[in-house]
Amino acid sequence: MTGLSTALQHAWYKSRSWTSFLLPLAWMYRGILTIRRKLYQLGILKSGHPGVPVIVVGNITVGGTGKSPVTVALAKHLVQRGLKPGIVSRGYGGVEIDGARCVEGSMSASEVGDEAVMMARMLPALPVVVDKDRLRGARYLAQLGCDCVLADDGLQHLRLRRDVELAVVDGGRGFGNKHLLPAGPLREPISRLESVTAILANLGHGEQEVQLAELGHYGPPVHGFTLQPLRLRHHPSGRLKPLSDLEGQSVLAVAGIGNPQRFFDTLQSLGAKLHGVPRKDHDPNPFRDLPAFTFDLLVTTAKDAVKWRTGDPEIWVLEVEALLPEDLTETVMDVILQKRS
Repeated sequence: MTGLSTALQHAWYKSRSWTSFLLPLAWMYRGILTIRRKLYQLGILKSGHPGVPVIVVGNITVGGTGKSPVTVALAKHLVQRGLKPGIVSRGYGGVEIDGARCVEGSMSASEVGDEAVMMARMLPALPVVVDKDRLRGARYLAQLGCDCVLADDGLQHLRLRRDVELAVVDGGRGFGNKHLLPAGPLREPISRLESVTAILANLGHGEQEVQLAELGHYGPPVHGFTLQPLRLRHHPSGRLKPLSDLEGQSVLAVAGIGNPQRFFDTLQSLGAKLHGVPRKDHDPNPFRDLPAFTFDLLVTTAKDAVKWRTGDPEIWVLEVEALLPEDLTETVMDVILQKRS
């Protein structure tokens, strides 16, 4: 991570007093958010709908909460139920073009963004589209024959009207000092949770979790979920190892995600002797300048693996899956079926 982002995140989640100097900027930011939402409500800023059910998966904090694994798991569930979902993403970190662009798993993250490439590799049979205008991207998916659209990280993209809003919360870190950017980690006020369809709490490995009862005070149903480790996959050969092979191994772990510590905790819970290398979220070259450290395995995340380049050290990818509760997936299905009837 960069020095500034590391210091800010530490301050946000450790409630350091010096962040109070940033509160005037946070108040200005809140005013901008309020005006923007009002302009959409009045129709001055135009929004639209693609004509098929839209499910938005997002969060109200900066950094990783598990949105993309939730999106992938939900897409797989919808396929199992006989639907034809497509995924629209902003393509953060890629080259912005004026229009929708289909993503292939063979594409470079520098073209279309790391999360989009990761989802395309995980869901090779489904269309993944990147577009800075998520409404345009969703309409393109509908034209491709998709009967529902999953918008990855689209909670704040008010131009795209939606039928389901799922807010993913980091059950370990919660909302930090509960201030808006830049004084805290919030993209929107916590009161935004009152209007979503459901809240999903990403529960980790024994850390102090946000109490589900506390989240329940905001009104919508609250569901806990976990990211279940599945296996290790070698890149680029694709050969597999069981998780038991991590037991007692010296592991150099590289993670350029919103909350690297969650990844490190997972590996340690699997018995690895860990040396963690945190990188900034969406780091374009996470395997550069690795520390001089003797290790048995270099393990990374699926999101970082798409940025592996010829000449980088061999890596093993920890494959994980979001385990979603059945009552949540049924809620999503009920809304989709109602919209289609």
